[in-house]
Amino acid sequence: MKRLAAALALLGLLFAAKPLLAQDEATIKGAFIMCAQQSLMIACDDLIAMPNLSDTVRSNAYGVRSSVLARLGRLEEAKHDIAKALELDPGNAPAAKFRAVLLGLKQSPEMTVFDRCQHDPDTKSRIEACSAFVKQYASDPARQAAAFDLRAAAFNAEGAYDKAIADLAAADKLAPDREGALDHMVVTITQSGDYARALRVLEDGAKRGKISTDMMMSRAGLRYFMGDRTGAVVAFDAASTQQPNLVMAKFWSAIIRLELHQDAERDLRRLLDDPMMSPLGAAIIKYRLGEGSRQAILAETTKIPGKEGQTGLCMALFNLGHDAWIHGKASDADQTLGEAVQTCDPTAAEYQAAKLLLARPALQ
Repeated sequence: MKRLAAALALLGLLFAAKPLLAQDEATIKGAFIMCAQQSLMIACDDLIAMPNLSDTVRSNAYGVRSSVLARLGRLEEAKHDIAKALELDPGNAPAAKFRAVLLGLKQSPEMTVFDRCQHDPDTKSRIEACSAFVKQYASDPARQAAAFDLRAAAFNAEGAYDKAIADLAAADKLAPDREGALDHMVVTITQSGDYARALRVLEDGAKRGKISTDMMMSRAGLRYFMGDRTGAVVAFDAASTQQPNLVMAKFWSAIIRLELHQDAERDLRRLLDDPMMSPLGAAIIKYRLGEGSRQAILAETTKIPGKEGQTGLCMALFNLGHDAWIHGKASDADQTLGEAVQTCDPTAAEYQAAKLLLARPALQ
């Protein structure tokens, strides 16, 4: 377990490894934040592809993407990226340490169980593997709390939200100050559909200290799901104030104001010029402004590989359906929002919002 614990401890180390140099520093920092802290692979890929980076910065970029790939269980890809990081900058000490950990995990039986617990497509097998960790570390509160966290994620995948919440509560008793404790509980309760309870838990957590940017986004989303559109706009604006590079907060604020029949054109046009805006995001905004097409949006989703491509398709379908819903095109809205529900990951805000709009045939 020591090697596994070391791997998990090193996952975020590379983000702060060396100072950023080269081109637009704010743009680079924003991409690093979205990649390293939000595990957004599209941002990681964009970061790697940025032109005119120094070898030092590009080495760090590969290192950060390697850590995200490792979090996702994609160890072979993580090893490739960390090797590239050291090729560019042999003196990148954190990358060298992380590479040693990754190589050491190759034949680890414990890592095999860990991979099953996180990624086995058979949720019953996932739960079984996670339960083994829960039992194995009954005498180690910190590790057992981590095991409860992992099993809660497996229960989430099965839709067993009550069991997931119970596991997270058990983890809270063992290690209440562990990283991500509040985030995991709020997201799980939100997935269960109990938005009011999720918001109460979030606000109680906020009273005990500063909440993460992700939780600020969750607060805004929950207010929207509960029908408080004005409060949602205020909350999304607060999130973008705390993290100016958070384009999704600015975008959600704008499209909710469209629901409220408020003018959001200026803010949408500003987003088109934002260096953090992806090609897919730009296509969606142009469509919202009446200057793009459905075909252009869907074409952009085909350019995004792997699981991130499905995430992009989820965003595309929701926005197409949401725009139809705003303009009273009920048939188009129902069909496209239904497709979004089938495509989106249940943890995505677009999934929850699409379900909400399908249940509300008209603006309230």
